[in-house]
Amino acid sequence: MDNFFALKGDTLIPFTELTVHSQSLSMRYGISLFEGIRGYKNKNGAVRFFKLKEHLERLNTSLRLMSLPEIDLVAVKRNSYSLLDINKISEDLYLRISVNFDELGDLNGDFLPTVYMTVNKMGRKKWIAEGRKMKLKLSDIRKPSKKMFSQEIKNISNYATAKVALISAKKEGFDNVILRTSEGKIAESATSNIFCIRNGELYTPADDQDILKGITRKTVIEIAAELGIKTHLLPISEEDLFSMDEVFICGTGIEFASIGQVSEKVYEKSNIMETVMNSYFQKVREA
Repeated sequence: MDNFFALKGDTLIPFTELTVHSQSLSMRYGISLFEGIRGYKNKNGAVRFFKLKEHLERLNTSLRLMSLPEIDLVAVKRNSYSLLDINKISEDLYLRISVNFDELGDLNGDFLPTVYMTVNKMGRKKWIAEGRKMKLKLSDIRKPSKKMFSQEIKNISNYATAKVALISAKKEGFDNVILRTSEGKIAESATSNIFCIRNGELYTPADDQDILKGITRKTVIEIAAELGIKTHLLPISEEDLFSMDEVFICGTGIEFASIGQVSEKVYEKSNIMETVMNSYFQKVREA
């Protein structure tokens, strides 16, 4: 990435020179909203962003839920492809768009958005590339309730709880965590949604279970419907989780990861995930 260029507003900047002031409103108060978007090389050899429109709409939804100014999505889309062309990337990639507030001051100041963009090459993570299964800890740390701060908002502050839980889990030899709702139901992993399979059917926490309604999650549900696999969206208890035949997580960055263990419970199967995942990669290559 050192040789890549980034965008700050409409200004092209070498990636290594992209900075945010330590006294900016974003840094002082943890207000920085973002989206991560995958780009895939399609069958014609062109790289296209997958569901860019949905990601950008969700970014504006996050801003709106925080009563912050929305951004010009047409301009952001145009700049996204301009950045791709400038960096001459011709393989799978990851685009990060963040909305920061660069003014110095306190919470009484004006919050004027500046859009930052970075892009880097990104293929499959080791869970797919090496066929490895992930070991998760069912954390005792709870996610903040939506009554405190909406978990639909993709703001950096919403990931602090997950990071604390992840540090603890990794010290114990786990790869990732499952966080629970304030009521103790299964929510999601640190940065990914969770799916469980029992008797050939999918189960995933419902939209009201303090989760981020992931775009990859939505795609999995759509693919399952196309394949004739029923999906249940409902609260999932710890007992439900441990009674499942198969578990996997999904998200833009990680794409897919099969879960081999949650705390002491071992899962050996990954058949449904592999079927859905294969359909997913067919779909993204057709975009």
